Amino acid sequence: MYLDLLSNILRNTIYENNIPEPSQNEIIHIENILNELLAEGIELNISKEDLVKSLQYTKKSRNIHTYVSEKSLNNILESFEIIEKNNIIGDFLDCGVLRGGTSIYMAGILKFFNIKNRKVIVADSFEGLPAPCIEDGVFSNEFWYRFSKKLPMYFLDCSCDLDSVKKNFSSYNLLSDQIIFKKGWFSEILNSDNFDNNLSLIRIDADWYQSTLDVLENCYNKLSEGGIVIIDDYKLLGCKKAVDDFRLKNNVKDEIKVADEDSGVVWWRK
Repeated sequence: MYLDLLSNILRNTIYENNIPEPSQNEIIHIENILNELLAEGIELNISKEDLVKSLQYTKKSRNIHTYVSEKSLNNILESFEIIEKNNIIGDFLDCGVLRGGTSIYMAGILKFFNIKNRKVIVADSFEGLPAPCIEDGVFSNEFWYRFSKKLPMYFLDCSCDLDSVKKNFSSYNLLSDQIIFKKGWFSEILNSDNFDNNLSLIRIDADWYQSTLDVLENCYNKLSEGGIVIIDDYKLLGCKKAVDDFRLKNNVKDEIKVADEDSGVVWWRK
């Protein structure tokens, strides 16, 4: 019951029954952006109504601690159970945490099961997303990243400072010496030499091609045999290509399984 309640509170399903409806001002704002892009010859192939509706999911006014689905959190719990059942050695690494919700859930799992020999490594720039590259496609480059600062009502830049994330951990009484924070770009902070222990779980919510590839290239060799990789953004063009490129280059043939088809969450065991 504790983990179910934690999941519901992190996702704010207790107090928020439905995702907010867009205001008329939001629709007008998005229409102006789409018209600006059209004037430059850039077509996103999405209506203003559909776009603004999809953006409600990331609205800051929702004041929730994770934007992932219930199935996504269940996937983390099920991964933990597989890891414990098979005595897989290593810490948990969460890459791309925004307000810290999925990392808090990992910490809650360790507390609930009284696991003392694992740590949760919380890795993020805590300054927002880096620039996407060409592999991430037109929408990510020309709308999501380009206009993120001009749409402050949404969490498009995925920016939340480290002190705020620590405060969120504290509000759940889950800030402890088992939680390790790594601040910076993944290419700089995730060198395998910087880890004290092996990893049993790597969760990647990095959105872009290069960020996803940086985690896999720097951390996969630290993942114990039988450990689990969770990819949050496999439905995004750049993220999927990074995963597929890495697996092909490194001859990774472990079966990719779907945890949440709608959200694009997939996973595999090494």
